[in-house]
Amino acid sequence: MRALRAIGYWRVPQYEWRADIREMVYIGWRPGWTAYPQAIVEALGPYKPDPNVLSYLRSATLFKEWRGLSHCRFECGVSDEEMGYREFTDGIWVWPEGSVHYVEKHDLPLPPEFLETIAQHSGRPPTVDVSSDVPVDRDFWEAWFARLAAGHG
Repeated sequence: MRALRAIGYWRVPQYEWRADIREMVYIGWRPGWTAYPQAIVEALGPYKPDPNVLSYLRSATLFKEWRGLSHCRFECGVSDEEMGYREFTDGIWVWPEGSVHYVEKHDLPLPPEFLETIAQHSGRPPTVDVSSDVPVDRDFWEAWFARLAAGHG
């Protein structure tokens, strides 16, 4: 199977323990993801999704489960449990469980290519048999975000 295209993954802050002051200190962003949702909403404006989009995000095939919970990057107060610990796929795309929160509560726009896939499936993700060791391709998401951040949405 070809690699799944990732969407909805965010940059993660990195901290280190400073014994001299006995606290964790922010030291920058972890390598990997660069996108952050506020920049997407700012670049494209708010998006009011079709209910099919929300249903699609919620009802796709489970891809992976993780040992820790996510958190809302808007720090809106939603519980980490609601943000989740799983990833879902339709066999083409893969996204974190909390993606539906960003779209529904923070009006996050999604890439047109992903919305086209949802439309092709009439808002109902296909059931797919996919192994959790299928590779995940970050390039599409990172390139889409880079274009938005550079003002070339």
